[in-house]
Amino acid sequence: MEYSEKSFIVGVVGDTALQLLSPSFPGWGLQPYFELHGPLESVFIAGGMMYGFARALEAVTEPTVLVAFVYGVGLDFAFRGLRLFPSLDSYYDSLSVPLTALWGGLPMVMAFAF
Repeated sequence: MEYSEKSFIVGVVGDTALQLLSPSFPGWGLQPYFELHGPLESVFIAGGMMYGFARALEAVTEPTVLVAFVYGVGLDFAFRGLRLFPSLDSYYDSLSVPLTALWGGLPMVMAFAF
């Protein structure tokens, strides 16, 4: 299975887990996002974006753990700074830059786990 296919799975499973956990952790700021997009739509957004980001990385270089992590952190900075998803404003307002950067990098690395 290719890195991009594994990344799709990470996106789907990760978003599902966040939907289940976020009501218990309102400080994460994800509830408004999930309420706006709904459970199924948000799963497909996450899976599709993870697949697309991974395919873009594969087109440029052979993904490694370090490259994928740095890429994910860069994507997080872009999403935060450019407000690419205004529906995530609550998330970015609730969590610090280092924390969201970590959460941007980790999913890009998780595909290497299987």
